[in-house]
Amino acid sequence: MRIKWGHLCQEARYDHPMWSFEGMFDCFTVPTGGGPTSAFTLVMAIEAERGEDAEGQTFDVEIHDSSGKFVSAHRRVPAQWRDLGSNYPKLCTFGFHVPALPLPGPGRFVVTATVNGQPVRDNIEFFATTPEGRLPANMGEPLPAYGTAIIWGHLCFEIGKSSVGFPSIRQAIDFFPVPPGKEPVFSGAFVYQLSLGPRAGENHRALVEFIGVGDNVIRRFDEHDIVALSAGAGQWYRAFCAMTVHDLVIPGPGDYAFRISIDGEFVGSVEFPVIGIDPSKLVKQD
Repeated sequence: MRIKWGHLCQEARYDHPMWSFEGMFDCFTVPTGGGPTSAFTLVMAIEAERGEDAEGQTFDVEIHDSSGKFVSAHRRVPAQWRDLGSNYPKLCTFGFHVPALPLPGPGRFVVTATVNGQPVRDNIEFFATTPEGRLPANMGEPLPAYGTAIIWGHLCFEIGKSSVGFPSIRQAIDFFPVPPGKEPVFSGAFVYQLSLGPRAGENHRALVEFIGVGDNVIRRFDEHDIVALSAGAGQWYRAFCAMTVHDLVIPGPGDYAFRISIDGEFVGSVEFPVIGIDPSKLVKQD
């Protein structure tokens, strides 16, 4: 079981089967001696292989600083698993309001989850800086400890900005349900976030391809510039990337993915299953 993706945002809305995230961010500003953050919403998606899910499971979500010191928790979130079919992992998404956090000061913070007391793999990371944009020098090794990699990716119907200028993703989907025999056409945007090395620098080129069975390239999108930013000296660069998708013809149900290369090097893929089912038959999530 693993955290597939997680977002901090000003507000979130669930419209079956899509999430909208208004005002996404991964950094707070707090005084050097610590202080409360603004309230926010935390949304997560948990992916489970068959047999890992069970009736009556609950999640505990905790926030710690980089030394492992406890900051906050949200406990006993009911697991409501969505079954996409025997060929796919089960998916549980949920979101909750987080009141102002009493952060001890600037630094790196990690969100983790357990299910019935057992740890869920992977985590969500965010930062807090001083009003001058500084981080403490004693945060240890940056997380995650790998080179260029995809943190998350979404196909969505609209991108925009919140009232304070933070990016917003509206009507994001993890899968595409289509009636059997149909060949769907999608128009919207593909949005993804990358983690790059601590010496990666700001300017890079990205190439995205939409691929099907056997890595068959269905659409090769134009290369585009991306800008990566670092939370501070020695920290890993991150890039929030968005590209428009016009009239993407998907040749029926099956396993698809967005394959991403940065500066000519393959980074990874964001899987995007197209499920041949009637959307009205999906189990709704309250």
